Amino acid sequence: MPPLPGFMPVDPGQIGPQSFANGAVTREQALAEVRADAARDGIEIMTDADPEVKRYMDDAARREGIDPDALHALTLGDMIFVREARQDDVRVLREELIHTAQQRGMEIGVDTDPRTSSELDAREELLKNAERWALTPEEINEIQQEIIEIKSRGKYGWQRV
Repeated sequence: MPPLPGFMPVDPGQIGPQSFANGAVTREQALAEVRADAARDGIEIMTDADPEVKRYMDDAARREGIDPDALHALTLGDMIFVREARQDDVRVLREELIHTAQQRGMEIGVDTDPRTSSELDAREELLKNAERWALTPEEINEIQQEIIEIKSRGKYGWQRV
């Protein structure tokens, strides 16, 4: 399968413990960071060691037509439910944490535009990872200005001249 537009293929041989030896963030640091981010945002992470969480996750998997073991985690409001075997999986936890942010912007019954929410989330994620993703000061300023403009208009989209 060809790579998605805008994405460069990654050589799997470049990923692994050796890739963290160059002074980048370690997996342990990344795990501590995602847990701290969740705590800061008031997000509770619960495992299926709790029988109620297990029952909920298993039922959700069945409703989706998948094997319960294939459902590693799910998000419900400000709670992340994760399989005990995946509770230290940085990727799973970070993805679910992003979903909590997305859900906040798309609350049912509130007059929100999912595209606006997604665009703001994407820009904020860029700013959060600016150093890791090597964004220039000009790009950072541009992103910050775009956020200000979107929030002042109350929606995403081009302003007509």
